[in-house]
Amino acid sequence: MHTLKLFLDSGNDSIKWLTVNEFNRLSEPAAIRSIRASITEGNAIVGRVSNQTPVLELNGKTYHYGTAAYDYAMVHHIAKGDKASEILPNCLACIKPPKSEFKIQLVTSHPDPDGYRERLTGELEGSHRFTRNKEKAIAHIKGADIQVEQEGIGSWYYAQSKGLIPETGLTIIIDIGGATVISLLVKADGTIIDYDRNANDKTGALGLAQLVAKDKRLTSKLQGRVEPGLILDGFADGSHYYGDQFEASWKDWLDDYRKPWYRNILETAAARYSSHFGRVRRILITGGSSLLVGDLGTTEGIAKFCPDGRFANVQGLAIKHAPSAKEAKAAS
Repeated sequence: MHTLKLFLDSGNDSIKWLTVNEFNRLSEPAAIRSIRASITEGNAIVGRVSNQTPVLELNGKTYHYGTAAYDYAMVHHIAKGDKASEILPNCLACIKPPKSEFKIQLVTSHPDPDGYRERLTGELEGSHRFTRNKEKAIAHIKGADIQVEQEGIGSWYYAQSKGLIPETGLTIIIDIGGATVISLLVKADGTIIDYDRNANDKTGALGLAQLVAKDKRLTSKLQGRVEPGLILDGFADGSHYYGDQFEASWKDWLDDYRKPWYRNILETAAARYSSHFGRVRRILITGGSSLLVGDLGTTEGIAKFCPDGRFANVQGLAIKHAPSAKEAKAAS
């Protein structure tokens, strides 16, 4: 039976993935915005259907993922849900079925990998009939085929492959995500010495969006409740508009919040690892929301932004777990 290796980074801003097929070909990384709508029975599918806005039918439910979800009345932002309980549909939404029946070997990451692995196995293990963009398939997943790495370590593997990790000393990884900020302290051989477990405090881009959402310069123009999810969309596409309301923008005053928000992220990591700072040779800024601060620079000469920060974690997982896979120009 065909076996598909899936490398998955189920982020709060976007679900990132790449695959290795039966010919050991590594796909290009792809992403779906972490938004979905549930389509009730009898209602039509509206909006664009594509690899980035797929329609998934699973266990009697139908979901439309990605930005197409905004064409429906009820939109679910994955950042507000529970990653473990939603992992199965989020996983299958990424996969263009390679065959009508196939096996999945999954490698993913989480801030609490040991605790998450057990829950993940409970949600994923089994045989699942699903339809993605009208393609029907059965996916088989065994608990032994699920691996969970520490969140953020994939960026270390990716940066190492680009020559950004010193051969001696320690590296601090700061992964700025859609909802959380993860930090790790890593030895030159890839061993994790320490990491920040406080990943549920909404210090990522969602935290910044919540600050913007409360500002009167925005609320006065919208005359109602401001949805932080739509501000995240404005961050993601770089427009800094609230949906289609072009008069409602925070672009001109975003730095009132962005600069202290970023400074707090750096200071928190520095305080966490202060006793090791004499041995730190690199501070690596990465994550999908690191694009929000790329123009602000870094405070130390040893600090660098990870190239392709949005996909660095998932690409690093593939480098670690499929080192012999060959790159392909088209997604498998």
